[in-house]
Amino acid sequence: MKKGFIYRLIYGKGKEKDFTLQNLPATRTKQFFFVFKNYFGKIFRVNLLAGLFVIPYLVWDFILTGYVARFMRGLPAEEQFSHLLRLSLLQYGTEIPMIMLAFLGLAGGFYIIRRLFWGAPVMILKDFGKGIRQSWKQYLALGFITGLFNFGASYFINFNLLTVSKEVEFIHVLAIFGIVLLTLICFVALVFALAQSSLYGMTFFGLVKNSFILTFKRLFRGLGIFLLSVLPVLAFRFMPWAFMQIIGGCLTLIIGIGFALCVQTAFCLKVFDEFINAKSYPKFVNLGLNSGVSFFEALNEEPAEEQDDEN
Repeated sequence: MKKGFIYRLIYGKGKEKDFTLQNLPATRTKQFFFVFKNYFGKIFRVNLLAGLFVIPYLVWDFILTGYVARFMRGLPAEEQFSHLLRLSLLQYGTEIPMIMLAFLGLAGGFYIIRRLFWGAPVMILKDFGKGIRQSWKQYLALGFITGLFNFGASYFINFNLLTVSKEVEFIHVLAIFGIVLLTLICFVALVFALAQSSLYGMTFFGLVKNSFILTFKRLFRGLGIFLLSVLPVLAFRFMPWAFMQIIGGCLTLIIGIGFALCVQTAFCLKVFDEFINAKSYPKFVNLGLNSGVSFFEALNEEPAEEQDDEN
């Protein structure tokens, strides 16, 4: 029976082209374009699955942002400040469990995207679930910490904006700059943590420690990669018009997550090859590139018989 459009959209068309080592790109940067072009259908379907876990956060954040803006409109700064903690708890506090849920979707997404970069066989639904089962505890913990940090950073930025005065204006500007810089550094470390949790078996303390070590080894490049991966969608988030924020949310659910995961995975694999795999997992150095070994050789496995990607 002929499969319909919706079925093909979710499950794909079946077998996709195989590539020999000679066909593969030479660098992780070139590999990003290679993977995004040749596996766009899979990336799109991963984005749809991960997006299901992100929808509650996007909807709730959109509703609460509008509510807080309407509530604060027209109030003097002193009165706005009196409501700051309560409104911060209402918006950012209640978002914490939704951020944790979104991170579960990222667990499945990171797992599949990394396998695509490695040239490993992928069955979307099966591997998405496997990625969640493999790393769900650490991803939930990272989501909880991210939610708390989001609450604290948002509160202190609004605190400084509402209490700024000409006499101490420089101090408030410096404080806001420091919070933003710390947030960016922590998000780079978070990217390393998510990618490592999906790949290596580590304790949570070791995961966090190693992520910050890698962050400061590649700080400026990491900041650039993080901003590159999220700015195409995040730019809509800070626009004052509701319809632009809705467009940003739709882009996130359609391709924004997959794009970000691909950019971040390409960067993380390069850093892991240099600082982790070269010493501890030599067979995984340059895996997925034309200078590395095949995925099956690295795992000492025989290639499985090809199957249509209907899972």
